[in-house]
Amino acid sequence: MCAMDERRVPIWGLLLFLEEAMRLEDMEKVRGLKYQAMSQIRALKDPETYMKFLDCASLAYPRYRSLQNLALIFSQCPHATDVGALGNYWSPRNRTKKEYEPGIEIIVPCHKQNQDGRKIKAGEIAVSVFDISQTEGEPEPEDRRRVMEVSDLYVLFVQFLQDHGHDVIEAELSEGHSSIDAKTVWVEIRDDDLVKLTNLIKEYSHVVHGHLHILHMAACTRVLEFQAVSTAYSVCRKLGLECPENPFIFLSGWAQRIREDIFVKALELSLAIAFQIHRDFADYAGLEHNDLAEVAEERQVA
Repeated sequence: MCAMDERRVPIWGLLLFLEEAMRLEDMEKVRGLKYQAMSQIRALKDPETYMKFLDCASLAYPRYRSLQNLALIFSQCPHATDVGALGNYWSPRNRTKKEYEPGIEIIVPCHKQNQDGRKIKAGEIAVSVFDISQTEGEPEPEDRRRVMEVSDLYVLFVQFLQDHGHDVIEAELSEGHSSIDAKTVWVEIRDDDLVKLTNLIKEYSHVVHGHLHILHMAACTRVLEFQAVSTAYSVCRKLGLECPENPFIFLSGWAQRIREDIFVKALELSLAIAFQIHRDFADYAGLEHNDLAEVAEERQVA
């Protein structure tokens, strides 16, 4: 019996050693990914990089909400459009990863049970997720984000604002392409429907962000406009729209001039508000996010 115990001691010791080695390796990998994410976030202040990041992040959110993981997805797969884990996202859709495809590494929390049986955070680990371009299998449905004409989408968003207590007035404006106060949104009547729609979304973003009571303060203007325009850009991309030059021409310049910590907080909030506006608009339509075209048909019949 004693001899058997003596043989077991080295085995358990080896297992403990391997477990500790793996834990240290995970910690090192997580540390490296955090540094990679931080470097990418700093690089977002480059004008061209920032716009490309918003293209990617607006599609990955809300499945991945942390700016850290969005930056990791963008840095490893800038063209990503549909990202998920193999087990709970791609396998049910009968898709597998392509051979030799490493995937995209992100950081997720790991948990353990305490003495009360409750889950508590025990650290962080690196896991791999995959963009659709890194998988193969059954064909995916065609991208249906853009499912209705811009003119119909504009009319629907005007109705959405009106039903939320905001009048929309088209007029010849002396300054800018749009403006807003507590109850009214003005848009430039001479603009085409795409520009009017994007400016409507931008002005409504100010409402959802809670900017109206401080929008007139010069010290805040740059950050508030950066938030609202970033939000509008993300909403437009979620709707499958090609974003016009106005109001996005100044977006990357504002990003460069905002302090880094404020930039990060403003960007995180912009992505969250963009998701909220897009979700509320779809809920208002009474359908899933992808089925807005049917709303236009129903309202024409009504």
